[in-house]
Amino acid sequence: MIITQITCQFSAQNLTKAITLLEQVRDKMRTNTDCLNYQISQLCDLPECVFINQSWQSMAAFDQYRTSNDFAGMISEVKPMMTKPPKVDVYDAHMQQ
Repeated sequence: MIITQITCQFSAQNLTKAITLLEQVRDKMRTNTDCLNYQISQLCDLPECVFINQSWQSMAAFDQYRTSNDFAGMISEVKPMMTKPPKVDVYDAHMQQ
């Protein structure tokens, strides 16, 4: 399983629009059986920051998402709204039984 944790920072004027775009892609990806989890949260101590937590069945599934038209469309609109580059962490995790 692949787990991603992404922190994005936006200006106050772009925050609502950015969250809406992120939520649209999240809602679409949640219908993908390879997407195990996709959550978007605002950080309480930094309200201009958005935290995205995703879990994917495999690296191939995550790569397919990152090369999808849905992702490309969203990132082309969201990235210019960011006030600094996103912090991205990707983990290859194995579930303990």
